[in-house]
Amino acid sequence: MIIGITGGIGSGKSRVARYWSMAFRLKLLNLDGLCRQLLLKEKPGWLAIKNEFGDKRFFTDTGELDRKNLRRAIFVDSALRDRVDRRLHPLVKAKMADICRQNDKGNDNSTLWVVEIPLLFEAGWQDEVETVIVVYADISTRISRIMDRDGVSEEEAFMAVSSQKTLEEKAEQADFVIENDDTWLSTCRQVLFLGRLLGKKC
Repeated sequence: MIIGITGGIGSGKSRVARYWSMAFRLKLLNLDGLCRQLLLKEKPGWLAIKNEFGDKRFFTDTGELDRKNLRRAIFVDSALRDRVDRRLHPLVKAKMADICRQNDKGNDNSTLWVVEIPLLFEAGWQDEVETVIVVYADISTRISRIMDRDGVSEEEAFMAVSSQKTLEEKAEQADFVIENDDTWLSTCRQVLFLGRLLGKKC
């Protein structure tokens, strides 16, 4: 069983997912990290991007994927982003299912996973999880976090936020929402409450 944690860039979903996993001793899977593995040289994601765009536009002289260049490009070009997503999403979904299946061998079907899925709604993966949690933060907080974390300008941070569905839209579709623009203590209390609630249901 999968608790899907999503949100938007800069909303703090990774920190929430890590804390949730630690607090309730649940298995944790980060799909951003999984995608990075798939994009290493000669891996399936790397091959998919190379087949789609050739080996010059988004690759370094040594053949590695230029992730920073690709990331900036998809923030400003929705058609390009769709092409990349069509190539990568099936690979990530298949890998996620394989990891969960391999780790659950010998266990019953009640094993709980916390899976961070940044583009859960954009990819249409609502049916892949039992519960959808959206981590929410207001746009100014998110932009400030992105600038601090990535060392980018306010304009670049705003473009990154604007390239995704709004958190208001995601919150309307979620089973539960965790507000993460106040203190971290407040966020942790919400995680503990929801974790216990969902644990009883399972």
